[in-house]
Amino acid sequence: MKKLLLLIALVFSVVWGNAQKIKAFTLSGGYVRADHNMKFDGTFQPLTTNPINSWGLDAGLEFWRTPVFSFSTSVGMIKKGYNYDIAVTTVTQPEGTGEVIEGRARLNYLYLAPRFAVKLSSKKIVPYVFIVPRTDVFLYSSHTLHTNDGSKITDDGSFGGFRDFYKKNHRAVLLGVTSGAGLEIKIHKNISAGIEAAYLVDITPAVRTATTSNSVGMKAYNNAFSASLVFKHYFGKE
Repeated sequence: MKKLLLLIALVFSVVWGNAQKIKAFTLSGGYVRADHNMKFDGTFQPLTTNPINSWGLDAGLEFWRTPVFSFSTSVGMIKKGYNYDIAVTTVTQPEGTGEVIEGRARLNYLYLAPRFAVKLSSKKIVPYVFIVPRTDVFLYSSHTLHTNDGSKITDDGSFGGFRDFYKKNHRAVLLGVTSGAGLEIKIHKNISAGIEAAYLVDITPAVRTATTSNSVGMKAYNNAFSASLVFKHYFGKE
């Protein structure tokens, strides 16, 4: 979070220092529905995961604009991840005790995304669509285990040790694509507000391990849906 705040502060200083060159400044943030797709090599079934509710924040600069097209770039932070269930077994009950341990994995990224948008201009309401090549920089992860009643327990490695697994195997940089649509409403000659929905897909896997004599290889991809509030300030005559 400190890295994101410093980055936003830097963006603000650049904005006000170069207002003649920059067409607009954007702040957005909101809801993220994130999940993880894990596929194992060979005939093994994928690990079933459950999506999580999370959040994302974004600051952007628009450098070029026409009545139909625009180009901008943005930086932000997003929390992705997933939940997964682990059936508890014992020596006397190898088929399961009926108890389930819930694992909660949270993956935090800083991203950079140049953005090309196509819009339908009007005086008050501007609908638009966009596609964004995205670079995600992995910051840190947290992995916790919880009992049926929600109590947190210590992950000592007995249930897979996903925390240590991700520290060792997560890629530092991921490539992805974000596409979506939004609606911008002009509330002042230089200020607008709106809503935006997007789907985020990773091209490169967050984790890729090889099959060995002791383990089965796997690869895991992030995916997410976001719904955000967007505030935009135009510089000069809009």
